[in-house]
Amino acid sequence: MSRRRAKKTGNRRAYQLLLATAAILASCFGFIAWISPAFSFHSPLAQRPIIAVITLFAVAQAAYLVAVPTAVRLSSSPSLIAWIFGASFLFRMILWPSTPIQEIDIYRYL
Repeated sequence: MSRRRAKKTGNRRAYQLLLATAAILASCFGFIAWISPAFSFHSPLAQRPIIAVITLFAVAQAAYLVAVPTAVRLSSSPSLIAWIFGASFLFRMILWPSTPIQEIDIYRYL
């Protein structure tokens, strides 16, 4: 196999890995947004799914720790940077309508 073909195959696998990690991140954030109403201000603390949210954030962090070195290994290109910003925008839009989790003073940041 030539070097060029090996590099192309390696880049394809890296992009596939980035796509997989983005899907994992989007799924985690989607589940977090889905269960966030259980964290409304008036819900009892004992009934909040804190362990589930921490687990989802841990899975998201693991996916992020895989995605960052993968993205760094790829050569910087406008399409890669646009893809990263597009994924981050998608993640923000997934979490935007969610209820703040474990927050008692949400107006502090406005």
